[in-house]
Amino acid sequence: MNDVEVKMKSAVVGLLIKHPFFGSIVMKRPIELDEVVGTAAVNLGGAIRIAPSFVEKLTKEQLMFTLAHEAMHVVYAHLPRLQGRDPLMWNVATDAVINDLLERECVGTPIDGCVRMPGSADKSADEVYETLKQDQEKQQQSGGQGGQRQQGQGQQYQVPMNDLRPEYIKDGVSESEARRKETQGKMEIAEAAQGCSMQGNLSKGLSSLVE
Repeated sequence: MNDVEVKMKSAVVGLLIKHPFFGSIVMKRPIELDEVVGTAAVNLGGAIRIAPSFVEKLTKEQLMFTLAHEAMHVVYAHLPRLQGRDPLMWNVATDAVINDLLERECVGTPIDGCVRMPGSADKSADEVYETLKQDQEKQQQSGGQGGQRQQGQGQQYQVPMNDLRPEYIKDGVSESEARRKETQGKMEIAEAAQGCSMQGNLSKGLSSLVE
């Protein structure tokens, strides 16, 4: 086992001990080390793909945050739910929801430059996406530069990890398949929540995910 693999294992164990809800979800994901990815991403099969050089740059706490972040993309079925939306804007919206949830639950340490939109954890990615889209349209109508990086109350948002990559679904995903994966993810979230509830460590914020 090399240094990167040891670091990955340590981060997963850290999640299981400190944040069992997220740790149990990460544990179900295949983790593929691949330098081609550059940073981290998820594929349609639910695997977390992460570059070894990226792992080396992160602290253990940042890696815990990153693994939990990617795993939530999977259970929320964010990649198959892209469904013709603007890829970058959808990535920003989904990151906003996940990051706000992870920060609220004090999971690890956010990586530099991550999307921060307080309150997003209480919304769906679809709602955040529509807000970003409307903001962009208003900026364009008023003669502003608009663009995919100028979103949300005039703030600049970037995606440090391009983790929802359209090329991973180049053959497309039907709406029925996207709904199936979303339902499957909801079941996994419910199972993780039930496990934490039985141990008496399910927070109010996490319990709201299954209400």
